[in-house]
Amino acid sequence: MTESKRPKRTCATMEHHFALASASPEYRANRRLVERFTAHARRARRNGVLRIPVVVHVLHGTDAHDIGMRQIHSQIAVLNADFRAKNSDIDLVPAPFRSLVADSMIEFALATRDPNGNPTVGVTRTRVRPGPFTGETPDLDAAIKYAGSGHPAWPADSYLNLWVCDLGVGLLGYAQFPGGPPATDGVVVNVTAFGTNGTARAPFDGGRTATHEVGHWLNLLHIWGDDRGGCNGSDNVADTPNQAGPNEASPSFPCVSCNNGPNGDMFMNYMDYVDDDAMFMFTRGQSRRMDATLLGARASLGRSRGLETPETPRLELPVFAPNSQPEREPGGDTDRIFDGIAWVPGSRMPEEASPATPSSSLVGRWVRVSADADSATFAREGSRSIAPRRATTVLEIGEDGLVRLLEPGPTDAPIAASILEPVPGAANVLRSNSNGRGDLRVLERIDEDSLRLRFDG
Repeated sequence: MTESKRPKRTCATMEHHFALASASPEYRANRRLVERFTAHARRARRNGVLRIPVVVHVLHGTDAHDIGMRQIHSQIAVLNADFRAKNSDIDLVPAPFRSLVADSMIEFALATRDPNGNPTVGVTRTRVRPGPFTGETPDLDAAIKYAGSGHPAWPADSYLNLWVCDLGVGLLGYAQFPGGPPATDGVVVNVTAFGTNGTARAPFDGGRTATHEVGHWLNLLHIWGDDRGGCNGSDNVADTPNQAGPNEASPSFPCVSCNNGPNGDMFMNYMDYVDDDAMFMFTRGQSRRMDATLLGARASLGRSRGLETPETPRLELPVFAPNSQPEREPGGDTDRIFDGIAWVPGSRMPEEASPATPSSSLVGRWVRVSADADSATFAREGSRSIAPRRATTVLEIGEDGLVRLLEPGPTDAPIAASILEPVPGAANVLRSNSNGRGDLRVLERIDEDSLRLRFDG
């Protein structure tokens, strides 16, 4: 690849900022307030790690751009490593800058509770017209962030909205600074620069585009101050050296500009324009600036319920019912446990009862939307916009009473993993094989479109 055709990092955050500033006096006033608060809050510190709920809006015009959960999880992992200074390449920071490396005490997690209080995997999927989203950022926002052509934001005071879509070859992403309209608040990343696998393409396949743009979302500026090489701009952070303009590709240390020798530019900072494998750090000053944002303009994120476990009332409805009730037999004066199931004295043993069959309303495919150590919650496929394709566990309930668990395979597509059979005479109890020795599961109905599979053995 020739140097002229080599991909370069492109970020439209400042263009987005200038477009909002020129059109909205309210935005200009909000930005002044944000910067005024930041200037007075630089000594303030947050206590402990803040976990920010994330919703990823996948906008796909082709099946290839309907990215899998493996790719989405890889991006969340990169954000967590980079913002906690736990990235594996942190040791590559040049010695003169190592004392400035900061753990920002910020972590990210896919939301488990949606704005309506329902369980969620923190991902929405919207089919859009084929081809890239193009145009200036106001037009991009209109297309990407509104119903009809894209997907609306979840409440910006409770979630980091992260849109992933095809932006073509000329743009990697952009973000909205604090103080902008809630309806467009968040980060947009090109599908070719998101995460570390799947559709991500070198040299931007390290997940650092999202790190850069989330930095903007938390009020970090480009490290050179966006003054077009004048050496007079500033990112309003004292411990980042002044530099003439963006660095590209993978510079060699030191890279001197603006008379900033001997150490030169901090080109390995996440807020420069180098390749993914050449950026490694945030500074203490940048961390303090993000602290001010999370204590001020984005303080509501600390009160978000987006990572809570939804409390959904459970309907006491039988899921599997025996074809005939167990017959009562005389005798029996003690309770017994049979294959993990309580046996009521005087009733027929569970194996001797008739097989159970599922309610007709449950036959079909159910998609896992959340899980913990003891249970997993499934939503009916097609409900609440549930229509997964990859990297999702699926519960298939057949009319024959068999329950098939499909797990993500090597290509993220669900493949058969195990079969659960109803235990005769024990409503809602399933076991993973036919010899009575497998793990036991209890299938509970939460509501019309939700099931819970509880692990009992």
